[in-house]
Amino acid sequence: MSTSLDLRTIFNKVFCLFLSLWLLFGYNVCQTRYGCPARPLIKPCSCQEITKGLDVSCEGARLEQLREALENFGQTGQIVWYLKMRKNQMPTFPTFLLDGLDVRHLVAHHCNITSIDDSAFSTLADQLESLDLSQNGLHERLQLHENKISSITTHELDGIPLAHSLDVLNLAINLLEELNENAFSNFEALNSLDLEGNHISKIHINAFQGIEESLEWLKLGENRLEEIPSSALRNLTKLRQLDLRGNNITFISKDSFTTFGNNLKFIYLQKNNIDNIETGALDNLESLDWFYIHTNKLKSMPYRIFSPLLHTLSVFDTHDNPFVCDCGITWFREWIVNGRGFNVVSLPKETKCFAPKSLEKTPISEIPYDVLSCTNASPADHSPSLPTLLSICFIFLFSNFMR
Repeated sequence: MSTSLDLRTIFNKVFCLFLSLWLLFGYNVCQTRYGCPARPLIKPCSCQEITKGLDVSCEGARLEQLREALENFGQTGQIVWYLKMRKNQMPTFPTFLLDGLDVRHLVAHHCNITSIDDSAFSTLADQLESLDLSQNGLHERLQLHENKISSITTHELDGIPLAHSLDVLNLAINLLEELNENAFSNFEALNSLDLEGNHISKIHINAFQGIEESLEWLKLGENRLEEIPSSALRNLTKLRQLDLRGNNITFISKDSFTTFGNNLKFIYLQKNNIDNIETGALDNLESLDWFYIHTNKLKSMPYRIFSPLLHTLSVFDTHDNPFVCDCGITWFREWIVNGRGFNVVSLPKETKCFAPKSLEKTPISEIPYDVLSCTNASPADHSPSLPTLLSICFIFLFSNFMR
């Protein structure tokens, strides 16, 4: 009995000693591992623990010093809530610099950055909430795609030296819901703007003010637009490419391309819900080269609507529309089989009839000529015929003669 009590007493004392040692040293070890690293490991950076993670500042460092310090931060497993870099020597923002880090807000001011590697922020795609690269020397291109940017105004990128010379701005696959007034007015030399894959449903009438004389390439595909934003685009007279694929557009009005359509060479309107094109809507697209309008809900191809494009197009894609193959589509069949359309229409075998039932899934180019029973069988026949014109002239002359 005495021996049993002694063993129990010894066990309790050992357990208490072990618990005390763990509380004394183990807790501190855990804190070191998941808190700020030791100061010598992160020089010249400084670190502070805040409620949501670490607040890290790095100033006046060379690229190799930054790389070593940030590697040690990565080993803590902590969220770096703020990573603030200032006056560091890094002309290129490299791919490897942020590997292993979970950064939520990144600021890099006065770091002499003139270029950014393509995958510099790829490891932060699902975490990064804000990015500030102002007061640097970036020029020509700024890639901010695949982040979580939810708004952009004229002040968001204010003060960035790249503004006046930036050529390409990529904001694709973010969380933008609308484009505010003067959103890009600082980027007066902007030539290409990619806003694809956001949630944009509203565009302010003056969203593109300031870049009217420079913007040539605009991508607004895969957003939530319900109409062509004609009012916002009205002054973009240098625009050559307009990409609106994959939105919720249902209608092309006669004013859709007014004032800015003359120089457009490439229009992408596929994968919308377009079921109606107003007469005259395409009249001023005198330079159009590529027109993609496949995968919509068009049932007809009125010659009077598409005729202004037929002499300039080199690519015309209309497949995957529910066409009703009647007399009105005869001109299109003839244009594909016997005209320029043979080399212009994309995927002619997939450009099929949806109705009537007897022609369902028949390529338009393969419809037997006599099946349509149409007296007007070519584009020219949709204009007044020669006999008609002669009859009109005869009636006019006869009426004058009788006076």
